[in-house]
Amino acid sequence: MLTQPGATREATVFYGFTSFLQHIDAITQTLTSQGVVQYVRANRGQRATPESRTLHELYSEAKDFASEADLQPQIELCLQVLTPIVKLLRLADSDRPSCVKDPVSQEV
Repeated sequence: MLTQPGATREATVFYGFTSFLQHIDAITQTLTSQGVVQYVRANRGQRATPESRTLHELYSEAKDFASEADLQPQIELCLQVLTPIVKLLRLADSDRPSCVKDPVSQEV
């Protein structure tokens, strides 16, 4: 699975980036496989809708994106920023108290 929906947009992006980094080799291998290349060549002018880009344009963009040399360090930097945010959101959204005592249950 490439992506996993999160409780927040930040968590969803975090899961997506993490999954992308874990599967980057498989994605690149799929995009450069002989079967995919032959399929794109045979159907290069096809469009999903009349307004959409051609299959060849979409394939070229995906291949370029996955093979960018500086993509992985940029995603890792984003993950360094997102990790504490996701941890904080998990603490704030959890049903159990995280670090403070419940004032209602304290005896005076």
